[in-house]
Amino acid sequence: MNELVITKEEIDRFLQQLAQRGRSESTLQRYRHDMETLYAWLPEDKILNRERMERWKEDQLSKGYARRTINTRLSTVNSYLAFCGRRELQMMDFEEKPEEENEPELSRREYLFLLQAAREKKNHRLYLLIK
Repeated sequence: MNELVITKEEIDRFLQQLAQRGRSESTLQRYRHDMETLYAWLPEDKILNRERMERWKEDQLSKGYARRTINTRLSTVNSYLAFCGRRELQMMDFEEKPEEENEPELSRREYLFLLQAAREKKNHRLYLLIK
């Protein structure tokens, strides 16, 4: 069957195993937070399957979380699923947009303003770098 009941005890065992493998305290806190977020989101039966994983992923996006944050949470859950021997339930991350799509372009006016500011500060290196 392609589902898994998540329990707080099993989450604790997962985190203990990570601690024994030398994970840092901050990593353990993040993993705990991610797993508790999923646990709280799940219905009362706490059954996790691929459909619920997909709905959780989409719910995180609809709440305004960045794709990178959601990917981090999915990675945590995927690690938990591997720990439980249930790799078939793992989800793929969102594809990251290429960096050039994430960075806004300067308008011509902003570009000229930066050049003027560098010139006024007599910072020739900065002026050439901007140009």
